[in-house]
Amino acid sequence: MRRRTAPLPQRSTPKRPEQVLWYATAASVVAVQVAFSTRTPEAFRLPKAALFQASVLLLTGAAAVALLLSPSLRERLALRAPSAIAAGAAIVIWTGVTALSAVNRTVGVFAFFSAVLYFVFFLLVLHLAPHSTSALAVLVFPAGLNAGVAVLQRTSLWNPFSIQTLDRRLTVTGLIGNPNDVADTLLLPLLAAIAAGLVWRQARLRWWAGAAIVLAGIVSTGSVAAVAAAAFGIAAIAIAAHPRRQVVIACALIMTLGTAAAAFRLWQRAGSPSVSRRSIVELSSYRAPAYLAAFEMFRDRPLTGVGPRNFAVRYMQYRLAVDEKFPQWVRTENVNFGEVHNDHLQVLAETGLPGYALFLIALVSIARISVRKEEGNPDEYGRFARLFALPAIIAFGIVSFFHFPTQLAAPMTVTLHAAGLALSWSRT
Repeated sequence: MRRRTAPLPQRSTPKRPEQVLWYATAASVVAVQVAFSTRTPEAFRLPKAALFQASVLLLTGAAAVALLLSPSLRERLALRAPSAIAAGAAIVIWTGVTALSAVNRTVGVFAFFSAVLYFVFFLLVLHLAPHSTSALAVLVFPAGLNAGVAVLQRTSLWNPFSIQTLDRRLTVTGLIGNPNDVADTLLLPLLAAIAAGLVWRQARLRWWAGAAIVLAGIVSTGSVAAVAAAAFGIAAIAIAAHPRRQVVIACALIMTLGTAAAAFRLWQRAGSPSVSRRSIVELSSYRAPAYLAAFEMFRDRPLTGVGPRNFAVRYMQYRLAVDEKFPQWVRTENVNFGEVHNDHLQVLAETGLPGYALFLIALVSIARISVRKEEGNPDEYGRFARLFALPAIIAFGIVSFFHFPTQLAAPMTVTLHAAGLALSWSRT
């Protein structure tokens, strides 16, 4: 007598109307990465931020209606990734507290509104993302499009925008804007495509071809920080996938060479064979005064900071004090900084020590996916999450020391989408 075997459990796929809600969420991810408007003073950052906020507001209303109409959606809202959700909620609450105590409360309240929308978007991805590689394609496909445009711009083969500048690097905008913004937005899709190629081996050529295009786009931007972050992230994935001694040694060598190349590029930027106090400004691309101004803001208000998005409000006041303290740093190229160009310092300056601690906790809650012990063998989606999470946080942490991805809609949308997928897929 033949014995019946129980059917294998299948991954749940969102049903209508939650399926429609997911499609709308995915469409907003793609749209933010490619949207621009030449009719506005800021052709890239402002349209992307406005589009993100409008789309999340519409998604919030649609989600409220879907919860009323769909019992299955209410069942799906079981508490997932409680530590990450708690960290995100704490960040939103603390942003609200610091906004009320900000030196410019209007700017702080607007930043609090943005933080709420980011958190809502993260929750939508966490609870609605299907267990399908199409959710990864939402990251990789527009990244490949932007990377392709960046390569064409760098090689002067084609540029859809008329940019008048003597610096060829600044013509590399993709559909995102500043070259550093392009590199920051492409960074996590690159690592996701590499990890996907290692997990879904039947489609590895497709994923790795996408990764090669995205990597070419990052290199085309000439961003030293992003290239170094990509090198460390790729090495971390290689070590996690093949933890053999030879692989570890090879990856350590790659990271060392990458760091040496970045250091040589900085030495070239200084324009002098000796690193002295007078070359610090050049080494930092004239950002050293902004770094020190941010630190002085933190020293003055270590608990709550000057308030979210208030660095730009108080920068000139602190900058004058920095110039008086370090007159050798004064240059004709000095500009007014709206951001610190270092998210770690900006979080400290704007939200104080508690805000920075919450920032680190949020990163750790994602990174622990790669080191957490789980019962049973994870499926392909779980393996992807474990392979991707820690390298992504390493790369994001590195690039955040030199850029400001948390202040921009395009890289933050990509980052929150990737974090939501990793947390959702890491749970069986």
